[in-house]
Amino acid sequence: MLGMFIFGINFWPSTQPKNTSTPVHQSQLSWHESLHAPVVHGKKIEAIPYLTLPFHQSDVKNGYNIYQGFIYSADELKIHKGNPVHGGVDFELPYGTSVVAPADGYAMSSYLSVWLKDEETKQNKLYQGKPIRMGFGYFVRMYIPQTDRFLDLAHLSDVDSKIPFSPPEKKEDGWYPTNYDMELSLWTSSDKAIFIKRGTVIGKVGYSGLGWGEEEEWKDGAIRPVITDQNVFKSWDKAHIHFEEFSIDFKKKAKGWQRDPYGIYDTFDYYPTPKRHTNMGKNPLFILGKDNLPKYSDE
Repeated sequence: MLGMFIFGINFWPSTQPKNTSTPVHQSQLSWHESLHAPVVHGKKIEAIPYLTLPFHQSDVKNGYNIYQGFIYSADELKIHKGNPVHGGVDFELPYGTSVVAPADGYAMSSYLSVWLKDEETKQNKLYQGKPIRMGFGYFVRMYIPQTDRFLDLAHLSDVDSKIPFSPPEKKEDGWYPTNYDMELSLWTSSDKAIFIKRGTVIGKVGYSGLGWGEEEEWKDGAIRPVITDQNVFKSWDKAHIHFEEFSIDFKKKAKGWQRDPYGIYDTFDYYPTPKRHTNMGKNPLFILGKDNLPKYSDE
């Protein structure tokens, strides 16, 4: 859920990219187009449908819930108290549900979790009397050659053994991921990432990175994710998948130009699910199936 906090990146398209190749200008776009089909280096990124849901239909027979949309809900802002832009979509699912690749692409994984600090006192922020950590936890990042875009699937309780894992680096305030911003050539021609097909299991639903209290998920010196007992390791949040789609500026090593795969750009209650019959946004990035909802990879 913590897209806006990750890696010190500006997620909201607030500046007009330099026009270097075509006569397309950001200022000529509508508000929705500026978010969903932005102009980057003079080239408009087309909003074509290429994604399926990051879980199998056979694993969610009771349906699924949208926990947070591209904009944080009022309740969530009570915790974050900052930028309202979430930058992705959260799917609430039972702990341990299989998470799958929503497109063909290259995958790697790492870990991120830092203690939240009060800006004035520099002390740990407390939630219900306990310090809290925020971050993607165990996550899988994918590069999708079809669209030249990236995906993050975060807060996993486990990462499948086939996905290369880059152990995080220890810093003063927590653990930071490695190799998540590696050069594009390394994605496609090194052992730091592996090509997988749509529907391949990449991990399991959890709430890693969202620690509550002094427990720690990552153990110094480990080379693979440390599986924790959800009855022992507690989180202040619900089990869910944080899912976002974006570009990477390799010169700045920065994430940007996030897009809402639903094309809605609002709070969770505007997002359609099998049980909530609201409308999809304009030009979603999801391939649509029955009832005009995003398709499952096994549908």
